[in-house]
Amino acid sequence: MSDEQELCCREVLERLDDYLDQALNEEELEQVEQHLERCRHCCDEHELNLGIVRALKAKLRRIRAPGTLKDRVGKLLASYVEAGGQCNEDPMAPEDPSGGA
Repeated sequence: MSDEQELCCREVLERLDDYLDQALNEEELEQVEQHLERCRHCCDEHELNLGIVRALKAKLRRIRAPGTLKDRVGKLLASYVEAGGQCNEDPMAPEDPSGGA
């Protein structure tokens, strides 16, 4: 890789989320990995982010969603499919406790 193709710290830090999500193309992936191998600061930042992601994933595996949430998500998905992929409701709107529309 030529010096012109190497990423600076700012560019690497901007790509760390995509790197963690494995959402970079092959060229960007190689550039980020090469930078992380030689830059302690960016590597430390990556390790911190990786630790946070791992901790969150571990915590989320232990949390159980309440049945009411599962029911509501199921209804929204069914409504979405019935509407041909169009969202006709605001999924963040409070649920009507009477069960009506």
